[in-house]
Amino acid sequence: PLHPCQAPHPKLGYRAARIHPGIVLELERMIRAATGRSALLSYSWYGCFCGIGGSGSPVDATDRCCQAHDCCYRRLREGSCSPLITPYSFTSSDGNATCSDWCQRETCLCDTAVASCFASSLHSYNNSYRFYFKLKCQGSKLQC
Repeated sequence: PLHPCQAPHPKLGYRAARIHPGIVLELERMIRAATGRSALLSYSWYGCFCGIGGSGSPVDATDRCCQAHDCCYRRLREGSCSPLITPYSFTSSDGNATCSDWCQRETCLCDTAVASCFASSLHSYNNSYRFYFKLKCQGSKLQC
């Protein structure tokens, strides 16, 4: 089972204008727990939507997970949340989100959803879409 979301470690605080390293580490841990794969090596440059940006059509189910994650983060940004700079931590316990802050909880839930999606699409993961040449991704930018 995936892990519940908790408030960030008090010493981490908030960092403005750059991705907080704790977010990347928590997402890596979450994806590794769900799939047994490294987020960095297996998903960072996969297909048209995994990693930074995204356009065109997803190449497969795994890429659709990334598209959904991008849309989840977009909804948070529209709600005045900055998911890339909002630290949180997760632990294994009863499976419920326990964040007191809306943005922390929702960021963690977006990340939990993508990790779960990756786990359910492992059967269709295609190594040929790793480090995919993004110029092949023709079409409009992210549509949510």
